[in-house]
Amino acid sequence: MKTRTKIICLCTLILMCCMVTLVMGTYAIFSSKSQIVNHLEAGSLNIELKRTQLSYTMLNGRGYLEEKVDQEIVDFTKGTKTNVFGSNQILVPGSKYQATMTLSGLDSTVAFSYYIEIKTKDELPLLASQIKITYQDEENEISFDLASKKNFGSSDSPLGVMEVGEGKKTFNIQIEFLDQENNDLTMKNVFDFDIIVHAIQKIKE
Repeated sequence: MKTRTKIICLCTLILMCCMVTLVMGTYAIFSSKSQIVNHLEAGSLNIELKRTQLSYTMLNGRGYLEEKVDQEIVDFTKGTKTNVFGSNQILVPGSKYQATMTLSGLDSTVAFSYYIEIKTKDELPLLASQIKITYQDEENEISFDLASKKNFGSSDSPLGVMEVGEGKKTFNIQIEFLDQENNDLTMKNVFDFDIIVHAIQKIKE
């Protein structure tokens, strides 16, 4: 009976060790050191860009993914080295960061269009293919992996238009570390990521 109990305990211990290895053996590091200062490129337009909420999942002290929400309003209108997605974190498959942003036109006589540029540093192609990026607003939802594209929209094909008197646009940008069979090949890779919102005056319908 004692021998059987020892075998069961040993099997349980081995299984637990395997589970821990599975969780902690596959991870990348999200770094906030992309050194972007100007998150809003708007020329002479009088525009305001703010983050109104940051939702994310991160490993807690017990090694499990835990959802958290930061509702501090952060102003990205002027130069700042603060990352839109917060500070450095360890990413595991299933980790997500979602920034809710508002773009406001402060000049009631000017319409403008906008698009979003994805900024990375020292990008690794395999890790980039495991990072899914999603843009979502009231009318659109666009997703792609970081290896395939770098922008949401362009100057010729903008994401949206802020009409005179419209007030503000609210949108979400989410990054997600996908659960794939080749995750282990990107073990300990560092992932730098941030965004720049480009706004251009619109003079034609």
